[in-house]
Amino acid sequence: MYSLRNLLTRTGIDLDLYYWVREGTADYSIPEVRDNSTRYKFESLGLQDLKAMSSLRMRSNKGEIINGIKNGQKCIALKDGDNVAAFMCIEYNDFTINDKKFKLESDEAYLLNMYTMNNYRGQNLAPFLRHKSYELLKAEGRKNIYSITEYFNNSSRKFKEKLNAENMSLYFCIGLFKKKYWTFKLKDIQKK
Repeated sequence: MYSLRNLLTRTGIDLDLYYWVREGTADYSIPEVRDNSTRYKFESLGLQDLKAMSSLRMRSNKGEIINGIKNGQKCIALKDGDNVAAFMCIEYNDFTINDKKFKLESDEAYLLNMYTMNNYRGQNLAPFLRHKSYELLKAEGRKNIYSITEYFNNSSRKFKEKLNAENMSLYFCIGLFKKKYWTFKLKDIQKK
């Protein structure tokens, strides 16, 4: 289904089913890196770091990530020596996705653009980096941490399950030619 959605997107029709997720509040086991966790350094990336990275194959392109940093986002990474192994971004300001506005309070943050480089996949770096982001945000006084998980993106759903992330709401968005969007909340999800 995820591949079919990507194919439709190339024709100008974007059908997006996603969860609004709360993270970092439930108890979870600290993820272990399958390789050696002491091998990786946790650090913030600057604009020069991002510009130096080779072409990224992900939904958000490098230019969008750089613009996000210029507008107040933070980019954090796990590095293996000088190589970025995994990275993600943190949004502190209100933001818009497909014409839907999300407002963040002063104690909230939004996590986006989680990406693990191909050579480092299978090492459990995404959940470990996410854990490190929770520590950073809580030290900054951000108690409520949110993200979006695409319904058909199994890898995103799995790594967030490892951290006991809570799906709060399910949304459906229809986009036409990146110009017009309709977003519907399908349901709020009750925690059991």
